Amino acid sequence: SEPIVLSEVDPTDPAAVLTAPLLERRIELAVVLRVKRRLVGVLTLGRRSDDELYGDDDIGLVMTLANQVAVALENARLYEELRQSREEVHHATRLSAVGTLAAGVAHEIRNPLVAVRTFLQLCPKRLEDHEFLRTLSSLALAEAQRIERLITDLLTFARGHERTLEDLDLGAVVTQVRSLL
Repeated sequence: SEPIVLSEVDPTDPAAVLTAPLLERRIELAVVLRVKRRLVGVLTLGRRSDDELYGDDDIGLVMTLANQVAVALENARLYEELRQSREEVHHATRLSAVGTLAAGVAHEIRNPLVAVRTFLQLCPKRLEDHEFLRTLSSLALAEAQRIERLITDLLTFARGHERTLEDLDLGAVVTQVRSLL
């Protein structure tokens, strides 16, 4: 863009309406900042302290500066777009992880609930079968405790506490799985 020397704008020109507010602020020189035909700003300079007009060398220097400022503004805009895009991707990734976690939690809770529900459905029909009641009530209680441990683990995970390792009776786990199956 060519610079506009405001003191040279004809006051009768219809475009003078646009330059009047700049003249009121004692702006003498205005350069439109563009990057690839896109307006990114306007660089303005007030009158010189010695009240001389800006010369060709001054205007050339201002044009060079204006080009650099336009590129800097465009780079800042692109950087902000990139930052926002990264933030959106990060947010989408977190939502995806939460969805995956929710699906896993639902699966982990649903499995023990099947055993509890099965026991509760069969219980009224087999009230006289003491072995059944003892075995399946024990299994249902163990599954309810498993759900409780899962919820405790989830809350611990959400708080960011470290997990602790503990001994586990693998035989008891296998026996429990066999009973479920």
